[in-house]
Amino acid sequence: MKIILKLSIALILTIKVNLCFPQVIGKCFDNSGNPIPFLNISVKKSITGTVTDENGIFILKDDLQNDYDSLVFTHIGYKMQTVSSNSRDTIKVIMQLSEYQLREVNIRPSNYIFKKEKIIGTKTTSDHVVLSFLSNNLGTEIGKIIEVKKNEKYKIKIVYFHLSKFNFKNSTFRINFYKIDKNKIIDTTRANYSDIIKKVTSKGLIEIDVSNDNLEFENDFLVSIEWLDFTVQETNDENIENNILFSSTVFSGPLYFRGNNLLKWKEIKGGYKMGLGIHLSVKY
Repeated sequence: MKIILKLSIALILTIKVNLCFPQVIGKCFDNSGNPIPFLNISVKKSITGTVTDENGIFILKDDLQNDYDSLVFTHIGYKMQTVSSNSRDTIKVIMQLSEYQLREVNIRPSNYIFKKEKIIGTKTTSDHVVLSFLSNNLGTEIGKIIEVKKNEKYKIKIVYFHLSKFNFKNSTFRINFYKIDKNKIIDTTRANYSDIIKKVTSKGLIEIDVSNDNLEFENDFLVSIEWLDFTVQETNDENIENNILFSSTVFSGPLYFRGNNLLKWKEIKGGYKMGLGIHLSVKY
């Protein structure tokens, strides 16, 4: 047990809020002037990134380089937009609808007959074997590959993960799904066509119903948890550590990670091959 505890501590990332760095501040709108929440902003050719808040506002700390050459804005249903800026003035970005969003999307029912249900992935509620996000950027993701058995097809119903520690007042996550091609390359663009958002206020088992999202997979895929925002606890204790710890198990990995949504996925094997403790209820 002591060995496992050491592994847990090695993967914990303590989140410290520090607004002393120079910052890039902006707001993202649609064509109607409505703010776009949880839109991804990435610094091109960098691990730096963030997301807009519920009011479409973002703050990007300038702690890694002197000037941002290009900021890339992406969101489901909108065209990718790149903005060059080395100014500290407030940036205003108007996103354009993508072609698939402009035309009517008809979802064809699957001919596959789903007869049974089962749990897949890694089911755990451990408080001793744990891991966390590997970056303090909003928009960072950690994920797990789910293998699809031969001649089967999975329709995702519910996503589960367990928080063993949660020291924030609240935090918001987005669940994403990514296809994997025949060469085992994980796609960097989400397979789900709508945002799957969950706000969390306490530790314990988190359950997210995705049965209406028509998520069906006949090949292996990756499911991820993306960090969107947080509110720190109101306390006079300056030494409080704000962190999020996910339950894990040994030999359930590898863990997959990326710092922003422009980056390729990285495989993190680590000691004892710890993986993200996430499991899914599926029809097959």
